[in-house]
Amino acid sequence: MIRVADVGGLELRPAAFAALAVAVVAAYFLKGFSGFGPALIFMPVASVVYGPRLALATSAVVDIVVGGALLFALRYSGEEKRLIVRMTAYVAAGAVVGASLAGVLPADALLALIALIVFVLGVRLWLAAGRQISAGLVARRSTAVACVAGGVSGGLTGISGPFVVAGAARLDKSSFRRVLVAVFLVESIVKTIVYGLTGIPFGQVLALSLAIAPFIATGLGLGAAAHFRVSQRRFFQATGAVLVALALETVVALLR
Repeated sequence: MIRVADVGGLELRPAAFAALAVAVVAAYFLKGFSGFGPALIFMPVASVVYGPRLALATSAVVDIVVGGALLFALRYSGEEKRLIVRMTAYVAAGAVVGASLAGVLPADALLALIALIVFVLGVRLWLAAGRQISAGLVARRSTAVACVAGGVSGGLTGISGPFVVAGAARLDKSSFRRVLVAVFLVESIVKTIVYGLTGIPFGQVLALSLAIAPFIATGLGLGAAAHFRVSQRRFFQATGAVLVALALETVVALLR
């Protein structure tokens, strides 16, 4: 057993950490490819290995670092910036509510509901692949509902991507990724502040974040390369297929 006793006393059990490392590469491949989704893969594994509270806080802190780096590297149009402001305000409001209730509501019921929504969204993305409109034409009401729901879900379970995707799914693939990177960066900052106020041990969060950093970088690099190699249609088909697979995986995990 490997101990990181000088940073929060976190224990890294080799077999469990190996499984987590594989999940992290896959999770951040999805982040680099689409701009969203690492929590969908990271949270189920990390929650089993280290518990949901530590997994939630680690996911949020890592996404601040990753999102900040991607935000610096990407360029945004005026329309995208205005859309991001609206979406982040809605997500942040929902995230405050969700993070405040983290650990209070039944986790299994929440995950089952999210799995159903992710499945429906994945099928819709697959069927609508290749259709898009400009950022300025995304419906304000549907965006608001989707983003508030995403913030609440993200604060409760660490999984907000499917809801926020619903508010941006009609953009072209590059704008889609840029917008989601910015929105999830703000959401992660809000969640981290709230988690800190609830007493989550950030020494262990730092230890786990540093331990998985090489696997995060690997996944991001591979995902970013894949993003530029696929067509618009294939991008949304792949994103839809991933969401369906993740929804089914969540259901299987809940039934065990």
